[in-house]
Amino acid sequence: PWSKNSPTMFRILLAVGVLGSAFLAYRMQEPLPDYVQDKGIVTYVQSVFKILETLGRIVEALGLTTMEKFRQRAFSAIVPAIKNSSRLHSVEKQFAGSRTIVAWRPESSDGRAVPGSKPGIIYIHGGGWAIGAPEFNVNLISEMVERAGVTVFAISYRLSIEQRFPAAFEDSLAATRAIFDSAADFNVDPQRIGLCGDSAGGQLAASVAQALRRSAPELGDDWRRPKLQLLIYPVTQAASLRTESYLTQQAEPFLKPWQMADFISIYLTGSRAASDWLLKHGHVTAELRAAYQRATGLELQPSMLNEADSQEFAADADLAARVATSATDYRVSPLLGADLEKLDLPPAFILACEFDPLLDDALLYADRLERSGVRVQLTRFSTFHAAVGFPNDGREIRDRLVEILENQL
Repeated sequence: PWSKNSPTMFRILLAVGVLGSAFLAYRMQEPLPDYVQDKGIVTYVQSVFKILETLGRIVEALGLTTMEKFRQRAFSAIVPAIKNSSRLHSVEKQFAGSRTIVAWRPESSDGRAVPGSKPGIIYIHGGGWAIGAPEFNVNLISEMVERAGVTVFAISYRLSIEQRFPAAFEDSLAATRAIFDSAADFNVDPQRIGLCGDSAGGQLAASVAQALRRSAPELGDDWRRPKLQLLIYPVTQAASLRTESYLTQQAEPFLKPWQMADFISIYLTGSRAASDWLLKHGHVTAELRAAYQRATGLELQPSMLNEADSQEFAADADLAARVATSATDYRVSPLLGADLEKLDLPPAFILACEFDPLLDDALLYADRLERSGVRVQLTRFSTFHAAVGFPNDGREIRDRLVEILENQL
């Protein structure tokens, strides 16, 4: 049904395209909070997101594909490729099976990097583990290369719409190891490589940083120690979707609490089946409650499931157990990782947004790392989740990011 010559698909897209255009015109009039600077761009991008979500739900209802797969395919079709210029050259490589864009600042007329040890950054993109690709944040990659002068390794990983946890983590960890092993081929000093990720990519970066230290002796990862971890509004836990920021930041641009519940549910189970349970804390077990308290010193809020919800949750015991068990795993919730004080983790630079359901994720992880003896610098910005790619709303984030890369690598 997805053939480009399919008349059925053409008629569907033609019809919903007309409806979508009308909906876009309506969305363009929706007011934004006063703190948003790039109002026109933000409104337009949010409108496109909403249209694709609406079209995706229609396509899903017709049994053609899932909403998430439709949305990813649509995004992939419209996102521009990275273009080579006098200030940036890039190639595609494979590291442990993961497609990776390697981008650097050329220092010779033929675009090659001058031999010598350069700093590098392994960048893991966000998108709720369900959508995205390295190209989705081309502006961020360009700024890291052109302004900070680092070589960027922007990796891909299997999305949750293809395979659920732990696929994305395993791909990220394997690619990171392979990049350390091959760094010299790109004139990059393996002792000057950092890890970076935004949103779900921030979670993967934080978990990979822990994994490298946990496996250091037995797998030879001792020398694969990132010089820093740079986490941009990261997800750090799947235990509580009722933190203060989840409860108060309900209507900010781009990320709503219910969307985060969908992303986590799809990542852990392969579907949206557990979304309501996550929002209502129906997934919280005694083990998860204890792990959260050990990590944060805070009590998880009790379940808000009604009787019907509880019966549904109990009816699918395997799904319930998978969600609860995964939420305690450091590969999903780096905040809950055990014995962080023993890992000798690299310094953490955490960039958080005030108007973001994930604000408390960043604050809690910064506090946990500090209490574990890790050097932490936390910077808070008066903007929204996903702002880093916007000209004015993300300017301070990008400036801070470049400053960190220039001074710390």
